[in-house]
Amino acid sequence: DVFAVTGGPDTYGYTYADSAETGITYSWNDISTSGTSVGTLGDDTIYGPFNIGFTYSFYGTDYTQFYVCNNGYIAFNNTCAYTNASLTSTGTPNNFIAPFWDDLYTAGDIKYLSTGSSPNGQLVVSWLGINHYGAQGGAITFQIILSESSNKITFQYQDVDAGNSSYDSGASATVGIENSDGTDGLQRSYNAANLSASYAVQFYASPT
Repeated sequence: DVFAVTGGPDTYGYTYADSAETGITYSWNDISTSGTSVGTLGDDTIYGPFNIGFTYSFYGTDYTQFYVCNNGYIAFNNTCAYTNASLTSTGTPNNFIAPFWDDLYTAGDIKYLSTGSSPNGQLVVSWLGINHYGAQGGAITFQIILSESSNKITFQYQDVDAGNSSYDSGASATVGIENSDGTDGLQRSYNAANLSASYAVQFYASPT
């Protein structure tokens, strides 16, 4: 038997479950040709703001724009940190969604695509063939999907092999979400090599 990895709720009401759970399916959304590149990749660089394409609610606040940090997360402010930390923390970054927060480098591309019409809009942000600062021969590929109607957050992992066991499979990464002041959040993992290819994690909220 394969048991689902689940967690939460946090104070706001977010929980998560992975693709071993009924109803959560890994289904890679390929935007490698249709998506818009955030621009020329630099180390420890923030990009944006970009339009989400719809109004998205995160910890009870509505947003229409987002930023991308090359180090494996999107945020609703313009901060980009390379040293990952355990959640939650009032130190920066806050107000972010992190499928693979780590010290990532400049290979590959980061693309985003907003599709659908209200109330069924969807934003996809993909890190495509990104390497780790400490293992620049590897190539990690993962994505975030934000869903308008449900406010669900889905992380999908196509390739988590960084080319070095110290960084493979999330061994030095933070996976989770955090609110605007760092006082609430939900961590899926921290410095634990427990991510795999063809794997999905979904965060969803039932606010208290």
